[in-house]
Amino acid sequence: MKKICLAMLFMVNMLNLQAQNCPSSISVTAPTSEVLAGTSFQFSVDLKGLPGSISPTYNWSISSGSIVSGQGTSLITVDPGNEPGSCTATVEIGGLPAQCSRTASATAAIRNAPEKIISSQGVSGKALQDAVKKFVAKTDLTNIGLTQSALVNIFTTNAQEFGKLKDIIEKAFQANGIYTYQYIIVDAFTNKNAAVDMYLVKNPY
Repeated sequence: MKKICLAMLFMVNMLNLQAQNCPSSISVTAPTSEVLAGTSFQFSVDLKGLPGSISPTYNWSISSGSIVSGQGTSLITVDPGNEPGSCTATVEIGGLPAQCSRTASATAAIRNAPEKIISSQGVSGKALQDAVKKFVAKTDLTNIGLTQSALVNIFTTNAQEFGKLKDIIEKAFQANGIYTYQYIIVDAFTNKNAAVDMYLVKNPY
């Protein structure tokens, strides 16, 4: 009986010793904001409490897209492809004792990339009015049943010029039957000559 108890105690001590060789946590970090389709991004894994005597290995798999680089390391770069949706990355850690947890995963949301429709170097009132009219004609923005919007980047040399161009564009959208909630105008901040880029943004949800 005494031998059995000693054997059990030995096994418990061995298991406790092995458990001390496990990382205290394994977590995968994904981008905190949505990723644009066609734009590479990264996943990384963090091992906390891993003994220095262990050299872990990393085997990654993803639910969509492709791994561009980093397979076998703690950080991978992923190409999500050109379609919206999501990408889940799962990593399996090798080199750990058998009783250790060894996998973790995280998911990144992927949305459509904005499609540039108009690039205008002309910033006079007439040029911007024509640019907005052309933008509306080339898109389905007038169909308010579709989940899409316009993104307008205004490049200017100063805040006063930005305000002037923004006012012209807003009135031009209104004249073409586009509501304020259907577009967003952004000050792109530059010291170059004034210009305007207009994008169509399709919401995947």
